[in-house]
Order: sequence, then structure tokens, then C-alpha cells
Amino acid sequence: MNRLGGLVLNRSSAINWARNSGRGLSSGSAVSPEERESKYILPTYGLGGVRSKEGLILDHGKGALVFDTEGNSYLDCAAGIAVNILGHGNEALAEAVYDQIKKLGHASNLYHTDPSLTLAEKLVEATPGMQKIFFCNSGTEANEGAIKFARLISNSKNSNDRSRCIAFHGSFHGRSLGALSLTYKPAIRAPFRPLLNQNVTHLPFNDIRALEEAMDDDVMGVFLEPVQGEGGVRPADREFIQAARELCDKHNSVLVFDEIQIGLGRAGNGNLWGYEEYGVVPDILTAAKPLAGGLPIGAIMFSETAYSSVPENGWLGTHGSTFAGSPVACRAALVVLDQLVQPSFLENIKQAGARFIQGLVELEKKYPDKIVEVRRPLGDSALYAGIQVKVPSADVIKGAMERGLLIISAGDKGDVVRLCPPLITTLEQVEQCLDGLDQTFASLSAPEPKLKVETVKAETAFTSKSKHEAFIEENSVLPAGFRIGTSSFSFFPEELGESNTNPAEMKLTVIQPEHATSNYAALYTQNAFPGAPVKIGKSFLEQKQQLGAIVVNNKISNVSPRNGGVEDSLAVCDKVHSLLGLEPSAKVFPSSTGVIGWRLPVESMVDALPEAVGNMQSDSAAAAAEAIMT
Repeated sequence: MNRLGGLVLNRSSAINWARNSGRGLSSGSAVSPEERESKYILPTYGLGGVRSKEGLILDHGKGALVFDTEGNSYLDCAAGIAVNILGHGNEALAEAVYDQIKKLGHASNLYHTDPSLTLAEKLVEATPGMQKIFFCNSGTEANEGAIKFARLISNSKNSNDRSRCIAFHGSFHGRSLGALSLTYKPAIRAPFRPLLNQNVTHLPFNDIRALEEAMDDDVMGVFLEPVQGEGGVRPADREFIQAARELCDKHNSVLVFDEIQIGLGRAGNGNLWGYEEYGVVPDILTAAKPLAGGLPIGAIMFSETAYSSVPENGWLGTHGSTFAGSPVACRAALVVLDQLVQPSFLENIKQAGARFIQGLVELEKKYPDKIVEVRRPLGDSALYAGIQVKVPSADVIKGAMERGLLIISAGDKGDVVRLCPPLITTLEQVEQCLDGLDQTFASLSAPEPKLKVETVKAETAFTSKSKHEAFIEENSVLPAGFRIGTSSFSFFPEELGESNTNPAEMKLTVIQPEHATSNYAALYTQNAFPGAPVKIGKSFLEQKQQLGAIVVNNKISNVSPRNGGVEDSLAVCDKVHSLLGLEPSAKVFPSSTGVIGWRLPVESMVDALPEAVGNMQSDSAAAAAEAIMT
């Protein structure tokens, strides 16, 4: 028996109380969830408090289904972002958590508890090549710890103190400042520059040559996901993983695999871990999301080689966490792990996953005008996939929800819809998912054909800079009716800090038509984040503004509108507008190219613009061609 808020509960009534209490709380309020969020919750997840669908409150679930407060059911193909692998309302999980929390809910890291000891033993024994484990509370914490431990291992193995890390385009390792240094997505990095670890090299994913060229004896660790999740469900090539292992061995660097999302059965093919498919063992492995079936937990595991690199007493005091190894979370994780290691459980994932992937590939063939490709882990059997789409991913997600499916987006460009249903999803539910997606794609209009771009092979191979410059000079006749001016200046990028003594050079180009015109178009590259010039330029196009001039800077690609980037671009445009004496109705269009996410040196740019305007001429575009290049 247990007493809770004046109520005397036994086990079954406590579980029922927990199930039903949230329902009463959510449905009893006449205020919308968006209003409640806007009043009390920091607005980091969506404008106006809207999450996925206006008015939606998820209330309870059973198996792979979830239900909202209006009684609508959904097949949960998001699983709490790849967390709820045993689905919802799992009785064994609920009973284990209740049993543990009534006995001992928390003890801290000062004392042993049996759940944490048992989980450590079972998890290490179930993970090929691993010898030790450290528990924490989330995926970000696991990767933060991995950074610290990688440095400790590296410093123990090498005579030089190393701090340089290598990560990859499309990677996601967390949002705290250390882990964020490894995460690639510029949209979430830019507002927090300079990051704590500025010695991170981001390389193209699956590019062995780039990794070979970047590796050196100053590299502390290489951090990668065997299958990128947030990056758009992109699997690493087998040869790439093997090359990473060989290069880390060659340079005495630490190889870290982040399996926060792909680990614990998600990759399919009958394996518990994604790296097992590659035949490569990392030095450090991080895990989290699904480990406790919905409760917060994380884990960092170490190979025998990595662990033995540090003297046994060298580990003491290097890391700690008040809540790490929580007996409640560990009891939940034991339920998850006990089910995962059953051969029949993994076989069910394999069978359901095979039909899942097969069906998605059939949709790819059926809708070539709406689907670019279907992505999945290596092999042909996984309850995990990404569909890169040609139509807006938001429309696919909305259409799927209308048909009772919860799916989510992924990819640096947001052009991938991700499916990661619970691992207890049945074959019947797989068919339900495929049918819902089929109906969704059938209901969407194919995008308008894009402008055809022909790639022409250059007839001239430039063997020197002087030959390239000569080519530009000979082929840079400026069309009649335009003037171009350029200028340059030196500056110190603020992101490099006050200790930086090497100035950078920025070049400015001003292009002006003879008369302001409404006859113009814009071509945008698909960057991970819509930059300030893109936001301003698209507004000009939408409002059909008259164009009086274009101003281009190199060196810094201004993609930080959250950090004042729009205001910075407009300040430069206003200065050009003033110098050229344009009519109020004529607008100046900004453009930039270069390092992503740095702040423009606006004051220096404004000071250098009179020179660019003073140099304007109508004879040749050569100077502008040189200035625009990064």
C-alpha cells in the first residue's frame, strides 16, 4: 500500500491513477494548449505555442498507438523521437517503475543500488567489444561525457595534449555548448558562437579522402553516427567506417560512435547496435534515447583498449552526475534490455522491418515526382527510415497526421520525413503506415518543374592563378546599361576572439542598372538555414519591389538572422542606397558568400562602400568576378 496526496493506493490502483490523472488535467482546461504554453513556457519549440497541430494534446497510448484528448488515435511512427521502442502503456515497464519508486527512488552516485549494477553488467555483456560503462541522463550528456573522456584517453596515450575533434556534415550530437560544437547544423549553432570547443573540423560525411587529408597527430577524437538521424537518416558507408577506424589507430586518436538514436535494435538486421553491421568496434559508444523506454537515461561505454589507456586511478573524479544510474530509470532500462536481447524480439523487428523498407521503396517507385529517395540503415530490414521528398515535408507530415500517422522531419534542409515507430510495431500496423503514406502522397500535388540547368564541361583547365585571371579579363565584357564598382578592406572576425592577430580581407561589389527595374530574378542555393540575404531577397520578390542595385560581400555568408543578420544586411543596403542617391521605391538587394554563421563587420563595410561606389565603371566585370569569389 502507498499513500499519495491523501489517497491510499495499492499497485494496480496506483498505475490506474497515473494513467487517468493526466487525462483529467488536460481536458479540464478551457484554455488552449497554445495559450498555456505562450504564457508559461519559453518559446523555443514553435511560434505561438503550436506543436505539430493546433489544439493537439496527446493523452495516453497503448502499444504503437497514441490518443489525443479528443479521442482520436494515431499510429505513432515518431515514438517520441525514437525513444518509445516498447510503445506506450507497457505493463511490465509500468510495474517495474512503480515497484522501484515505492522502494527507492533516488540514492545519488554515493551509494550502490542493485538496478544500476545489474544494468551495467547486462548492457556491457550485450555490447560487443565494450568493457566499462558510465551512466548519465540524456544523449547530450552522454556526448558531453564522451568529449571529456576522449580527451582523457588521448592525453594518456599521447605525449602531446590534443583538443582537435573531427565531426561531419549532417551530424547531430546535442545542443549543450560542448556537444553543439560537434553538431553540424548551422541553424542551431549560429546564435551561440563562439562555441566552447572551437577546434572542431566538420568534414563531408562518407568522404574518405577528406578524412584522410584532415587526420593528423593533433586529432583527439573522431565523432560520428553509424547512421545519421537528425541529418536525414543517412547511413555511413561500410568502407568509410572502416577507414575511420584505421585512421584513428594510425594517429592514436579516439573513435567515438554516437548511437543515441540508431542503437538498441533500431538499425534492424537482427543486431542490437548499429556498429555491429560494420565489423568495427569504437573506442567509445554513446547511447540514450530508447534505453529506458521513455525515462531519461544515457550511457557511455568504453572498449577494453580505451579503458586500459588510462591508469585505473586516473579515472577517479573525472566525471560525475547526481542522477546518473537512477534506480528507477535503470529498472525501466532492464525491462527494455531484457526484451531486446530476446532472439524472438529482434526477429520480429527484422521481419516487420523488411516489409517496412520494402513498402517504402515501392512508394518511392510509385511517386518519383514527389519522392527523391528512401534512406535506411545498411541492409533491407529496419523499423527506421527517411523519405527525402520533393514536396514540402510539412505538407507530408500534416497529411499523414490527418490520416492517423505521426511522423517527423529530419535533414539539414528539412526535406526528409523520418519514420521511427516503436519496435513492437506489428506487420498489420506496418501496412497501416504504408497505406497512410500512400494516401498522403497521392493527395499532394507534385512540385512545379524546376528551371533546367545544363552543366557544361569547361574547355579550359587553369593551371595557374594568372591564367585564370587572364581568362576572366578576356571574358568579362559588361552588358550595356550596368555599372560595377569594388573595394576591399581588412578586419578581425569577432568569432576568432581578441587573441587573433591575423586580419581577414573582405571584398565588396556594387552592381547598378541604368534604371531601377522590376525585371529581375533570384537563384538561391539550398543552404541548411535561410540566410539574411535570402530572407530579404525573397521579401523583395514577393512584394515585387523595384531593384536599384545589388551589393555583394565575400568572406562571410550572412546566415544569422536570429543574431542580427537581417539588420546587418539592411544597414549595408541603406548605405548603398544613400551613396547612389536612389529613389525611395528602389531597393538594394544584398548577397553574400563565405564562412557560414559569422557576423558581418558592418561598420567596416559601411566605411568601405564609398570607395566601391567611387570606382564604379561600365567597361569590365573582371574586378567584380574576382571580388565576389570566396
